[in-house]
Amino acid sequence: MPEGENQIPESPGFHGSLDSRLINVYHTVRKTRVVQETMRHKESRWPVHGWVGLILIAVCWPLNWTLPGVRTAYLFFPLWLGYVLIVDALVQRRMGNSLWTRSRKNFLFASLFNLRAGLVAI
Repeated sequence: MPEGENQIPESPGFHGSLDSRLINVYHTVRKTRVVQETMRHKESRWPVHGWVGLILIAVCWPLNWTLPGVRTAYLFFPLWLGYVLIVDALVQRRMGNSLWTRSRKNFLFASLFNLRAGLVAI
């Protein structure tokens, strides 16, 4: 078979799969930016679970320092939960979503694992 007989001629200005990959990357990046901007502007207020975290810290922090006796054993969990809720609310406000908003089940598993690791370290 002579060389070039079964080859499809390239059209000018199009270089096959390289151009199609670049076009796909461009559209993917563009869509991602549009989605991120939409999500960022959609949720600009402070989430409710962030307020709960702030209240937990505002109540438990002074109690932890002012109550006599062994208080850390009782107030560690509310302080830790308040911190986790505040950090998650900050992520949600900045990015438009967070682990809490995407999957409360995964948030619970991650939190329990984190709590367990923290208690083992104490």
